[in-house]
Amino acid sequence: MRRHDLLATDVLDGRPDQRSFGAIDLTVRRNAFGRQVDSFEADIAVAGLPGGPFHAVFIRAPYVETVGPAVEVLASIDDHPVLCRQGPVLAAAFHPELSGDLRLHELFMKRLVGMSGHSKWARSSTRRVRRTRPRGKLFAKLIRQVEVAARRAAATPT
Repeated sequence: MRRHDLLATDVLDGRPDQRSFGAIDLTVRRNAFGRQVDSFEADIAVAGLPGGPFHAVFIRAPYVETVGPAVEVLASIDDHPVLCRQGPVLAAAFHPELSGDLRLHELFMKRLVGMSGHSKWARSSTRRVRRTRPRGKLFAKLIRQVEVAARRAAATPT
């Protein structure tokens, strides 16, 4: 999960030396929600995320100006997409790590494991799958470590 302006195909008002990965078909305008002093928090409804609204923290957040046809908008504020997905790429205009809510991280990790075919490795006994089963176990271990680290960070007073 990365900021829109790092992953977008086009960045408006970017710095001359700024590079973008072009991993998701978006056109974004840098810092369009405002400067650091204009940072804000909002509860947003995220499509497919159970448990009610997600508390989002916006710091120098970009606007999404245009969305490509393959991009799924999962959440918006004032008709501006703030959480988008295209295939395996999940891009947020806010900082989900600052909310203390682990649901978006869990969604991201479950998609990552789902893409890896983890459940297939756990059940199959073919030689090829037996050779790749350790990779599935590694993904499962990684998820557990991320969940534990995120819970510890959320429990630590600031």
